[in-house]
Amino acid sequence: MNTKEHKMNLETAVSSLDRTFDKGVVLSKEITQLNLKIEALNLQLENNENTKNQLLVTIKTLLNELPKNELL
Repeated sequence: MNTKEHKMNLETAVSSLDRTFDKGVVLSKEITQLNLKIEALNLQLENNENTKNQLLVTIKTLLNELPKNELL
């Protein structure tokens, strides 16, 4: 292999590494975005659970306020 071929092979290898690095950067950004979405969904689930619990407490309170004979 002569020097020119060697240089071309090195340039090709560097170019390939650059593309691979760029793809890695893009994937890293996409993973970060997905993690943020997962975090937001987890917060929504937590809020839904809190809302459900608050509704259950309200229902129990209202049921306790009804006269017993109206429950039959």
